[in-house]
Amino acid sequence: MSSKNKKKSVSTNKKTAPHRDESVLSKKEATLKNIQPDDVGEMLDALPNDTQEALVRLVAVQRESYAGPIPHPSILRQFNEIIPNGADRIMSMSEKQTSHRIDMERNVITANNRDSFIGLIIAGILGVSGIFLGAWLFAIGNNFGGAALTGGTLFSLVSTFITGTKRDKKDLDDKNN
Repeated sequence: MSSKNKKKSVSTNKKTAPHRDESVLSKKEATLKNIQPDDVGEMLDALPNDTQEALVRLVAVQRESYAGPIPHPSILRQFNEIIPNGADRIMSMSEKQTSHRIDMERNVITANNRDSFIGLIIAGILGVSGIFLGAWLFAIGNNFGGAALTGGTLFSLVSTFITGTKRDKKDLDDKNN
């Protein structure tokens, strides 16, 4: 080890400790804080190759990505350090929110199914009534009224069925994309 690389030490009453020149350290820290990311490449290129390689081995950049309804486990640990039982509270909150969302989805699905069923019942009653009323009009001799009512009823039922089928297919395609 050359004399340049030896640490200076100052004798104290208790033990020997490395000497820290606070003014030099604060100047270096100030210089490092002013370095812009774009300048780093130029600064590295100015260094000898062996120094560049040593710095690259020294500096490691780790990028971690996490997505989900709850924070990453390492972040949960940090919450525990700051807030007593912080991770448990976050997990409990997430579980309650998930349960609430599932209940709401179940309620919406149940209401939609009920509404569809009621709509089918009403459409069936109207359709059957229209056809029977049209048949009755035919029976009493009102052929034009019977044809109009029966034809109109059948046209309405068929067009509603076709429109609903197309809408359901489009909704399914939108959901899959």
